[in-house]
Amino acid sequence: MIILYIIGSLIALLVILFLIFRFKYLDNYSTSIEFDQKIKIPHGKSLSKEDLEKIVRELNTHRRGMRAVRTSREDEIEQVEDEIEQAVKKLKEGHLNFKCPDEMKLGKKENVMVEIFKDKKLLESVVDKTSLSDLKVGNTMAVKLLGDDFEITSKNSESQVILNDMKTTWIWDVKPLRHGLKNLELVVTVKLKIENKDELYDYSILTKNITVKVSRAYIAGQFWKKNWQWVISTIVGSGVVIVILKALGVLPK
Repeated sequence: MIILYIIGSLIALLVILFLIFRFKYLDNYSTSIEFDQKIKIPHGKSLSKEDLEKIVRELNTHRRGMRAVRTSREDEIEQVEDEIEQAVKKLKEGHLNFKCPDEMKLGKKENVMVEIFKDKKLLESVVDKTSLSDLKVGNTMAVKLLGDDFEITSKNSESQVILNDMKTTWIWDVKPLRHGLKNLELVVTVKLKIENKDELYDYSILTKNITVKVSRAYIAGQFWKKNWQWVISTIVGSGVVIVILKALGVLPK
């Protein structure tokens, strides 16, 4: 009896190893678990050739079903991407003015501004045309300014409505934290309406190279901030203060 049980267990183990080998063609572990729940493998009982063939057929059927699901999802994603692309093409032509200095001083705040508008007549008010770029403008747009080497404080709402005959403005206070050649990145997003659902589309990131310089005043200020106690104790201990007070007549000579 024990020998028969051992033989049946070995056969069941071989069947399980065979199924694991077949499962490597499936997508992921969760799919394998889901299918395992649908197939009952008898424990301690030998399987006939017909049983094995049935299991293989079920595995192949399930695998084809999963391929069909993947294809369907890929088609849905591609359809949404096409709809977004068509919606962007239908947007009105507009302009973006990215006003940012080429140079900044370490630790000193500077204003960075972005203007987005639709009306071409507003181009006349733009002094520096090199900061202009064309883009498709929607009714609602969002603008973010990013930079790991800067302290950035926004003065406006990230998402704003774009009017037909006025400029919409975003302003930030930007303080450099490290010197050298640094980058600011501008992320512009437009809100689209597709089948009564809001979809967001990000334009290509605009990068601004900025040279951050170190001023003597900043160095002196940082030194005083970190070492003021040492400076005062050194001056007092050296007797310089007493000499100055005697020279001014505050203390008797």
